[in-house]
Amino acid sequence: YGLLLKCAGGDATREDISRAAIVRTQFYQRAGLLDEARQILDEATVRLREDSGGGRQVDDALAVVTLHRARLDFHVSAFSEGEHRLSVLLEETRGELPVELRSHVYVELAWAQLQLGRTRESVRTSELVLRLLDAHIHAELVARTHTQLGFALYKESDYAGSVMHYDRALRLRKQIGDSLAVARTLNNLGLSYRALEQWNEAEDSLRESLRLKGSSGDELSLAASLLNLAFLLLDRGQLDEAEESARRCVDIGQRHSHPETEAEARGLLGEIARARGDHPLARRHLTEDLEICERTGHESERLATLRRLAQVLLEDGDYEEAALRLESARGLLSE
Repeated sequence: YGLLLKCAGGDATREDISRAAIVRTQFYQRAGLLDEARQILDEATVRLREDSGGGRQVDDALAVVTLHRARLDFHVSAFSEGEHRLSVLLEETRGELPVELRSHVYVELAWAQLQLGRTRESVRTSELVLRLLDAHIHAELVARTHTQLGFALYKESDYAGSVMHYDRALRLRKQIGDSLAVARTLNNLGLSYRALEQWNEAEDSLRESLRLKGSSGDELSLAASLLNLAFLLLDRGQLDEAEESARRCVDIGQRHSHPETEAEARGLLGEIARARGDHPLARRHLTEDLEICERTGHESERLATLRRLAQVLLEDGDYEEAALRLESARGLLSE
């Protein structure tokens, strides 16, 4: 509040302007007023560029505002815009930013590259961050970087490399004492173990993730681990427990108005019904999943569901309808 008063009175430093804009943006973002949040950061950017004082073209105050503006881009999935913003920032500063701030920029850039499907670029950017930072001094940022590397390598099907980086992130987050971050890392670790068919390690990681998330009260985060555990149980033929977990996720998704969670849980229920040989029930669940995806734009789940539904239709001998579903899936891939 004091910073805002100083800004209003014209007595603010560049750092005051930067910090005040970020604080105001965070309030607006939490209230869901994203247009207002963008406007605040854009106005601060203009003011800081106009009043450079003859110093560096982009100083730390302006760089921090630019970083938060890119994060706001990512919040609405505008990854190309955010990546461009950060790339220009790095070009303009040419290594003049402090190491920690520059590393924050690289971490966000790596996240954008990952979301845009440029996985190898993301890996190289993340590896650069690890060369810049000391894990003893910047434990949280190094942990996040290892997590992003783990995710990138998972997408590259390098599951052993993924486990290595998730394990390093896990050890750092345990040292920091952030139990929810530990739980989320355990969830990711469980997925990599599952891909390696290390079933016991996968189940242990996911159940420990559930235990920690249950204590945090974050039900949507808990649902993510619950779904992953349910898929693992399906792999192992433990259909009753898998179904119970999936139904809990449907309930969580509905109570929290989170259609993505409900859609993924209904897709899992369709897989469980198919495993039991109940194809009419499988069709019903998968069709409900597909309807939610089409309504909300959950494209990755929609693609997976089209393939699942086509498989059920093929097994039922409904070849024409299966072909239509596969054609829709191919159309999504080509977009």
